[in-house]
Amino acid sequence: MRKLLLLLVTVALLTACIAGCGGGDTSTPTNSTPNSQSSGKTKLVLWETSKDVLFTGIADYESEHEDVSIVMEAIPDSSPNLLSTMKMAIGAGTAPDMLCSPSDYMLSCGKLGYTIDLTPYGAAEIKDLFTETCWNAANADPAGKIYSLPFDSNIINFMYNRDMLDAVGVSVPTTLDEMKNVANKIKAHYGTDSGKWAYTGPFDAETTTYIAWGTFHYYWYLWRMGGDVFNADLTECTINSPEAVEALQLLVDFKNSGFCDVHDHVADGFWAGNVAMANDVTIWFYQGLASSTAANYGVAVQPVLKEGVPPYTGLGLYCYAITSQCKHPQEAFDFLKFYCTNEDYQIDYCKPLYFIPSLKHALEGSYFKTDDWKIILEQNKYAKATPGVEGWKEMDEAIYRAIEAAMNGTSSAKDALDAAYNTITSLMQQQG
Repeated sequence: MRKLLLLLVTVALLTACIAGCGGGDTSTPTNSTPNSQSSGKTKLVLWETSKDVLFTGIADYESEHEDVSIVMEAIPDSSPNLLSTMKMAIGAGTAPDMLCSPSDYMLSCGKLGYTIDLTPYGAAEIKDLFTETCWNAANADPAGKIYSLPFDSNIINFMYNRDMLDAVGVSVPTTLDEMKNVANKIKAHYGTDSGKWAYTGPFDAETTTYIAWGTFHYYWYLWRMGGDVFNADLTECTINSPEAVEALQLLVDFKNSGFCDVHDHVADGFWAGNVAMANDVTIWFYQGLASSTAANYGVAVQPVLKEGVPPYTGLGLYCYAITSQCKHPQEAFDFLKFYCTNEDYQIDYCKPLYFIPSLKHALEGSYFKTDDWKIILEQNKYAKATPGVEGWKEMDEAIYRAIEAAMNGTSSAKDALDAAYNTITSLMQQQG
């Protein structure tokens, strides 16, 4: 379940949401378009996962461009992450013309020269078609280069059990103080041995086996405290800033307070009606609503933790890029523009999975006008993805070890994050 996040954050989540967000069968698909070398026909290879809507988009495009043949291939599963896969493919001369990837890989691919800046081919002219959230996550390059076009996204939502809140006479919290007040009242009302909890999250390292979920939970607290992993131009690590320490200490205090289910049993605890507040991706919120009758549930914007800081949450996003080995970049961009700016494709893909389209117009239909979706789309305005820097997997693991040490009480939050800072700074220096 957690791996869907980074679909979000890496798939991604990180997922497929994210959840992240790409989703689909990863086996090598059978494309309806012949993989031919017909004379006068431009062949473009796309690394992706199997999606019916993509086959439709390819067929539609080829019917209008008879001189273009688009062949979809599964991304080779031969290395720990996409950057390693791309490095090997570029070196061997076997890279595709285009690829789909979580947004947190795109900036690294661009800076390493694996993918190209799309500005010369017309990307800047279509920027305003996309939501600011998705465009900024897809193109976080401080120099302003456009390395990818966004498609589908997913976010982390703040969910609550109305019945438990009503039982103690409180409203849905909108600030940190209100959240603590709710938690204390839940604890006082139900006691510590009832199996009822105010909040849940990946606090226990022994039961949180998916590292990216544990760190992602921390990041949306970090962002709401006004901190970040790096400075604005991604040249300096800031994971041991006062805001970062404050965010980690807050989660440690949550764990030690006695009002949290520390084992991260969101599916087991929250949807069984035993947890008042939790966070999860949009698809699990809607699937939970459809399958659970244990309580009356709702979704809200994340509580504000610090005055003046927006209620940030986590974002998982999938994007499309053109590789540096593409011999026909304009033709490749023309297809990606055709596919990524078609709202019907985005809606057809996103609706069954409860993903969020990246196109503004795709969000204007009646489907997204329900009360819950209005709240989710409001939260979407404050969604952030993890940073697209080289070596992120190792950096994310260093931060997880810091969280683990602080949660286990083997290190203070400050000392733990200082250690993560040293590791990340060393990695950055090695990369030059």
